Amino acid sequence: MSHLYKEVETTLDHLISNVQVLHRIAFDQKFGDEVAALRKTQESLLSHLITLDAQMEELGLKDQQTNIIDAKLNYFAQLNHELVNKTYQHYNQDLI
Repeated sequence: MSHLYKEVETTLDHLISNVQVLHRIAFDQKFGDEVAALRKTQESLLSHLITLDAQMEELGLKDQQTNIIDAKLNYFAQLNHELVNKTYQHYNQDLI
């Protein structure tokens, strides 16, 4: 049980760290390869998080999520939302 929580936390930590890096380099053309690699890594980590979530649900642990996991999930969602907004603004400026 605690193993699953720890793995969820670790996965969220990686997702947060990667999105923080993406915030800094997403629109810098000299980091194009790194951005592509980070985005693929994010997809993989999100897939892993979904798998962990399903395992927790099967074991009846989903309702017992800790405040730390909830806080990290909310923080990741906020960072991702900000990155999407930055992306929209970046590409919207190119159209003007």
